[in-house]
Amino acid sequence: MKKINLSRRQFISHSSALALGVATSWCSNASTPQNSLGPNSSDQNKWQIPEQYRLAGLEVIKQSTVIDLHSHPGRFFLNGADNIDPQMKSMTGGFEAKRIADMTRGHVSAALFSLVSDLSILSLTKKGIAASRDFLPGEAYTDFKRQLAILQKMVQGASISQALSAKDIINAKKMNKPVAIFACEGANFVEHRLERLAEAYDAGVRAIGLVHYSSNALGDIQTGPAIHGGLTKLGVDVVKEMNRLGIIVDLAHATQQTCEDALSNSSSPVIVSHSNLLGKVNFPRFLNKDHASMITTSGGLIGAWPSGFDSRNLLDFANQVVRLVEHVGVDHVAIGTDMDGNYKPVLTDYVDFPTLASLLLFRGLSASDCEKVFGGNFLRVFAQVSSLRTA
Repeated sequence: MKKINLSRRQFISHSSALALGVATSWCSNASTPQNSLGPNSSDQNKWQIPEQYRLAGLEVIKQSTVIDLHSHPGRFFLNGADNIDPQMKSMTGGFEAKRIADMTRGHVSAALFSLVSDLSILSLTKKGIAASRDFLPGEAYTDFKRQLAILQKMVQGASISQALSAKDIINAKKMNKPVAIFACEGANFVEHRLERLAEAYDAGVRAIGLVHYSSNALGDIQTGPAIHGGLTKLGVDVVKEMNRLGIIVDLAHATQQTCEDALSNSSSPVIVSHSNLLGKVNFPRFLNKDHASMITTSGGLIGAWPSGFDSRNLLDFANQVVRLVEHVGVDHVAIGTDMDGNYKPVLTDYVDFPTLASLLLFRGLSASDCEKVFGGNFLRVFAQVSSLRTA
């Protein structure tokens, strides 16, 4: 496919026609029509993506091995969760089958299905998600096993299989059948017992975030006060053990200093599965340019996050992706939707992926650029981390 070029005047003219609605909240379960530019648009009859971009975007998605770096399909983590905050428990959950079907409809080959390691102590507050108390002894590990059992049961069914390697994802693309890569958001379940990382690997977990929304013994979080001043000794040990096992280190939610310390102790490339560059909104979960460059100069990857905190619609998000590409290079950008766990998503359904591809082409990325962003870059990092396994 040829790169599609637009003049500045053409871009401004087309941009003015792409009006979108307000993003849905985290607690909703909205599904967007395949030709929509964003969730619940009230102006769907007022805009048109130029036909050349719409068709080219769909073709790019069909040709690409599309991988979502971060997702919580159907909010599976809520199934059987009893001792959690009432507001968290009130969220709609249990629609895993629908979301998996959406992956097929949107030509998504794989997604990292992420457990939430600190779910049992999280609350929804006026300022966002935060820990409301400390863990009880063994609580994090027990809930990790509960959520892991849900994923294991899910992949035993006929709708989706488990991917343990980059090769599994490539084969899934050939068969046009989606696969799940097990991941975990936060390493709270380790509880000072490194052998639990090997246990997670043996169960098929291939990516683990060091921290999430609760401060833990590994390092500092972006949305809370710094406690450790970076990565702790335990955090260093966890990073090195994950390298040894061939588990991808995810530094989403970690402070810049925690990331710097992790990178200086990691022998494998790392990812930030879902974030964005700081821009018009000073949101603590985003990365400044030095922070982003640090991740990617070591061969790592940043998953652009379709968050409504700084994007009003899918076109805004496409602009965020392009900003990230322009800063760190196209070889270091991916997409991490945070599907069904995103508070204010501007991408609410996997059938939006062809539209996103259309917008990235519209913004000047080539078809080969898009293929890297939608999955090629993650395949490279996944294969590299696996090849460095020494366990």
